[in-house]
Formats: sequence, structure tokens, C-alpha cells
Amino acid sequence: MDITVETPQNVEQVELVEEMPGPLAKKRKKNERAWKKTVAKVARHRPKGFPQMPSCKHSAKSKYRCAELSLQDVRKIHQQYYKDADLQSKKNFILQHVIVFLSKKDSSSRRLVFSENFNIGFDAPYTDKCSTCTRLECELATEKDAGKRETLKLNLKAHKVRADKFYKLLQENNDKELILS
Repeated sequence: MDITVETPQNVEQVELVEEMPGPLAKKRKKNERAWKKTVAKVARHRPKGFPQMPSCKHSAKSKYRCAELSLQDVRKIHQQYYKDADLQSKKNFILQHVIVFLSKKDSSSRRLVFSENFNIGFDAPYTDKCSTCTRLECELATEKDAGKRETLKLNLKAHKVRADKFYKLLQENNDKELILS
């Protein structure tokens, strides 16, 4: 690259920097997908093998129709479940395809069935989250009606705005006010 420097006596050509061709001139950019931590995280949520037909002991008169499932159906469910590599998409998939009803059994027996038979955990989130936010997000993930979804989105947004205002109020140092939360 030639740069012309003007001086009072004359004009001279000075070569300062050689230009490098193509990719040699660029600084290497970080590739987070190649990091060991990210690769391990993605591998955790990938399928461990091909799907197998479920073996069950339901009778033909049972409300569960396991015998009607074909291997093609099992493969499609498996493919949809493992479409994305993150944990949240898998939880949303389960919530979209589960119908919630009240049972006479206690919650501990249901938790035991899920943990032993399906290896699905229902633990507390890693970060603290308001129970109202969590409830609204779960309802939003499972709701199929567009009108109700919009109402839930507006309720969630309004709730978050109120929470932000409250926390900003808590941050202010005013000696004349006492805030009890």
C-alpha cells in the first residue's frame, strides 16, 4: 500500500505496510461451537442411538394405544424430539404434547414414574425465576389458540415491566421511605 506524504520541499512515496492476500490478513475469529464445553453440551442433548419400539403391558382394552404405534411413528416422534440440541426445546416439546389432568394419585408417584421410566427430571431452574413468570411461560408454550397466546404474551410483558419498576424502586436510596417486600 503506497501512501503519499507531502512535505514542504517535495512529495515522496513511502511504503508503510504490505497488504496480505485473502484470509491471511484477517485475525482469527472465535468459534464458540468448537469449544470443548459447547461440544459437550450439544452432545448431552443429542440422541444416544436409534429409536426402539416401546415394550408395554397394556391390554387391548386399555386407553393407551401402544399396539397401534408403528416404527415409523416412533421414528417421527424421536426425530421431532431431537430436532434441536438444547434442553429448553425438548421441555417445550413435552409440554406441547402432554395433556394435564388431575389424578387421584399423589405427585410423588408420578415423579417416580417419570424419573424411572422416561428419565425426565422436573427440577428447579438453575436461575431464580418468579413463579408467575414461569407459569405464564409454560401456559404460553402449551397454548394453541392465537387469541389466548396474545393475551398471555401481554400479561407476561406487563408482569415483567411491573417487576422492573419495583426493583428500580428498591435500588433507590431514599432515607425517608421504608419499602417492605
